[in-house]
Amino acid sequence: MELRIRCRLEKEEEEKHHVSKVLAPQIAQLALYRKSLLDELMHGTPKLGREIGRGVYGVVYSCTHWSAPITEGKKLAVKSVVCI
Repeated sequence: MELRIRCRLEKEEEEKHHVSKVLAPQIAQLALYRKSLLDELMHGTPKLGREIGRGVYGVVYSCTHWSAPITEGKKLAVKSVVCI
């Protein structure tokens, strides 16, 4: 009985590890792709300006125009995310 419980607990821990290390990052990546596609469909492709900054996960650019007139006259930035 105790051995069965221990084996079941180990299996649940393996499943929990799989979800947190494999499935959750995949879901997050799909959500990011979905949001990017929706933004592009709704607002078009942003016109990138000069590079503002760079980090481990991507590059930030100034943006001169995106979905006018909503953003007209506002300072904008776009982050290009690196998918690993």
